Amino acid sequence: MKVSLLKIGVGIILLIFTLFAFVIKQPCDIDKVYLWCRVHPLSVLDIFGLLLFYGGAFLMMGFIPLSNEQNSSKWNFILFGAIALGIILIWV
Repeated sequence: MKVSLLKIGVGIILLIFTLFAFVIKQPCDIDKVYLWCRVHPLSVLDIFGLLLFYGGAFLMMGFIPLSNEQNSSKWNFILFGAIALGIILIWV
């Protein structure tokens, strides 16, 4: 099985995100500057944002192949938009 640099990089980003969001507890204040404070307690928007973020990352890693039409980047832009929307929903 061939492992690409993209899969390793996205996997490291997902690992760091998961650690700071759910494992490593950080001090919270009124500004909620840390990721731990943004996702605790979980809201409906947080759950939807997490699904978009993790789903987009797994799609980007190639676990579910996307097929673009020839000379088209449609799915790449849709995937980028979904990941960006997920991050915004988590941070709101």
